[in-house]
Amino acid sequence: YTGHLPVALTPVQAVVLPITDGLNNHASHLQDMLVKKYGVRAELDASSNRLQHKIAVAQTRHVPAMIVVGNKEVTSDTVSIRDKNGVTTNHTRAEFEALVATWNAFEF
Repeated sequence: YTGHLPVALTPVQAVVLPITDGLNNHASHLQDMLVKKYGVRAELDASSNRLQHKIAVAQTRHVPAMIVVGNKEVTSDTVSIRDKNGVTTNHTRAEFEALVATWNAFEF
């Protein structure tokens, strides 16, 4: 796996990355929803570091999903996910919740 485990087996499945400190509250609610509703092992990076640094740290830790929270995502009620390969996809809230529901499924 070269450090990249399937999402169901990673110690941290997602990290929520608010772009600014003003978005920490929204990001915290998103992280709580992931943990409490879906059982996802998610963390919140509420540090004052720049977004590029937060992404670099998450990539070093081999976190499969980086959820970027910006003003655009908050106002349009969408979710932006950057995967471990650097590909960013945007999802509606319903699409995001359907995707997250599959993260703990592991087939042998």
